[in-house]
Amino acid sequence: MGVNLIDVFRDGIGDQTPVKISSYLGESTENTRSAIGTALPALLGGLLEKAQNLEGAAGLLDYIHHEQFDGSILDKQNILLEGGQDTTSLIEKGAGILDFILQDKKTLDNMIDIVTNRSGIGRGSADTLIKIISPFLMGIIGHQVKSKSLDSQGLSQLLLDQKKTLESTAPTGLFDSLGYTVFNAQPVPATKEKKESEKKEEEEEEEEHAEYHQSVSSRIIPWVILIAIAGGLLYIMKSCGGRPVSDSIGQNMKQDVKTVVEVATDDQSGDTVALIKPKSKGSQGIATERKVVDSIAIISLSQGAEIKVREGSFIDKFYQFVSHGGDNPYTRYTFDSLSFYDSTANITLASARQLEQVANILKSYPKVSIQLEGYAELSKDVGANKQLATQRAEAVKAGLVGMGIQQD
Repeated sequence: MGVNLIDVFRDGIGDQTPVKISSYLGESTENTRSAIGTALPALLGGLLEKAQNLEGAAGLLDYIHHEQFDGSILDKQNILLEGGQDTTSLIEKGAGILDFILQDKKTLDNMIDIVTNRSGIGRGSADTLIKIISPFLMGIIGHQVKSKSLDSQGLSQLLLDQKKTLESTAPTGLFDSLGYTVFNAQPVPATKEKKESEKKEEEEEEEEHAEYHQSVSSRIIPWVILIAIAGGLLYIMKSCGGRPVSDSIGQNMKQDVKTVVEVATDDQSGDTVALIKPKSKGSQGIATERKVVDSIAIISLSQGAEIKVREGSFIDKFYQFVSHGGDNPYTRYTFDSLSFYDSTANITLASARQLEQVANILKSYPKVSIQLEGYAELSKDVGANKQLATQRAEAVKAGLVGMGIQQD
């Protein structure tokens, strides 16, 4: 299996940390050790549940980096468990971790009940204990990420590798009681497929621009509008040979982060994109193509890159539209990975990856211009929402420019 995170955790906290925790809780050391023995697999199982697909693993990796979990917390155990503000801060940190890992409060309540019933400690003590050990567990995982330079795929694999150990050592029925589905799934080659699929989605955007380049004839002058609803993008570039795109800030938009791609054509000849099937020639004059194998769309681009994504995914649909046209030149598509850290204009690491894909696509199709409009509805203050939306748009603009996209 490689690394056994339960063993690493036990070695990391040593013999004295359970004693200190028991003293802080006012519980016996024996019952406290028993409580840790139940809470640990419950928490680790929650992390497996979170990281069983690449999207969840990418979110977890973002969280680890953002919260700076690198293992250094293990060197501060004595100080953090002395009581006072240090211990209070540790517990608050643990509460935040649980909010991130677990699906809802009901899962945490069930976990507390299970730990209480199996160990004999009080319910309040079980709640506090779970919050105390959560930062230590995240520190251990963060250390693995840092020391091994794990990406989202590596993190997902690290956690899913714990599955057999957890199934054989955790209390019977623990994971079913907590509603974890990952332990009901077939063992994991599917994980690689999902990870590979996500990789393909990202690369696919680059190749879609190549396909788009092919569809740009003298009669069709497109502009692409990328709109991040609530996530917040607001950057306007002039349409190639067409009318300038207007500036607008939308209101009453949902806070879900979505990005809409709208392709419009300059209908000078009366033809629509649907009636024109351009030759598959990318920006380098090399043919591009798409094929589907086992529900995975494989797109070969002019730069020699290959994108693999789920058939029918955003990238797959967008690629097909820009390369072959469609009945509606105003067709819209939604990104699946573009977000910001709460109430900030800081793009998450996982989103930066998709932003890079957009940049690669734009490089492949230099005649395509984009309009980015930002929306944020985080408060009742319209002015504050507009300001945050603009800041987020500027962050995306800066990201694209930094990746080599010209600002016209």
